[in-house]
Amino acid sequence: MATKKPIPPAKAPNKVIRSTAGKTQPPVVPAAPPPVVPTRKPLPSMDDMISGIMPVVQPTVPEVVPIPNDTTIIEHDIVVSKDGPERQGVAPTLIVDENLEHTPPTTHKRGKGKNPNFMSFADAKEFIQNEMIPSRGKFEEWFNRNLPKSIPKYPYRVYIEEWVSWNDFLGTSNSWNTKRNTTYRPLLEAAQWVNKKKIPSYKEWLVWCKIPGNLPEDIPARPDLVYPQWRSWKHWLGNTTIDALQVQQEQVYTQVLYVLREGDMPENVLTVGIEPNGLTALKEKWIKEKFEVVKVFWYDPDKASDITQIIDALSTPYLGSDRHRITSHPYEIVWQLSNLVRTITKA
Repeated sequence: MATKKPIPPAKAPNKVIRSTAGKTQPPVVPAAPPPVVPTRKPLPSMDDMISGIMPVVQPTVPEVVPIPNDTTIIEHDIVVSKDGPERQGVAPTLIVDENLEHTPPTTHKRGKGKNPNFMSFADAKEFIQNEMIPSRGKFEEWFNRNLPKSIPKYPYRVYIEEWVSWNDFLGTSNSWNTKRNTTYRPLLEAAQWVNKKKIPSYKEWLVWCKIPGNLPEDIPARPDLVYPQWRSWKHWLGNTTIDALQVQQEQVYTQVLYVLREGDMPENVLTVGIEPNGLTALKEKWIKEKFEVVKVFWYDPDKASDITQIIDALSTPYLGSDRHRITSHPYEIVWQLSNLVRTITKA
């Protein structure tokens, strides 16, 4: 019987040793330590807080220095004294000494003080009322135009003790919304009316306006604050011959040509004429007579012959009157005139 040969023990594998001579080894980087997570103390439970486990912080009481009985302390004109035995934690009594002079605290007003160059309220009021300024808004326009140094822009802020109202300051009797929609005559028409008064200067004009009954309601005392197309006081008053002639020449082009239908006339009779005093005079007639306005035009003297030709061609005199015209085509006359002269669309 053949014998089995014993199996030899396994040999370890041969290690291969390589030379590292002449080679640079990389630096060894140490591993980063693990992050440190801060540990938080657990919050006490509600039961622990109720049971009193949590420490109680006692409030600190400031030390009270006792005041001797015979000591008197004076602060801001107030005498502080203490009577009786020393008692810790008891406030001393306050006694005001009437013999000491008390100085009230100073109060500083905001804003600038009153300008010493300003007039007194009475003088400023008299000056402004002589200027015949009709309202607060016109006062602001007047101030921005003249920039007076002796009159404040906001008088109610300066004259606080004397101030009553804008009507009192301006010498007016305006009420809310009473004169806002006041309609004045056109500038040229009003200037022509004023030129006839022969008032020599601006100051005399203001004096004249203060006399009751002199100034109509539709003519302003301060036209320079009313009319956007204002020119000058010479033009308004007609102080020079040139200014008066200029107003008269311009007034020619403010005359109106009207076509009316009067109530007591037949339906086919029109009233055609010229109002030399302008649109305002025609309005005054309408208020009195209450006629029906068919059409109104600006009258042009240079086209007078053409106007007459149209009227004669389309109408005939009624009962011998050239002013009253009988026609079978009333609107044909209106259409022909509108092609010749300028129509007034807004009175």
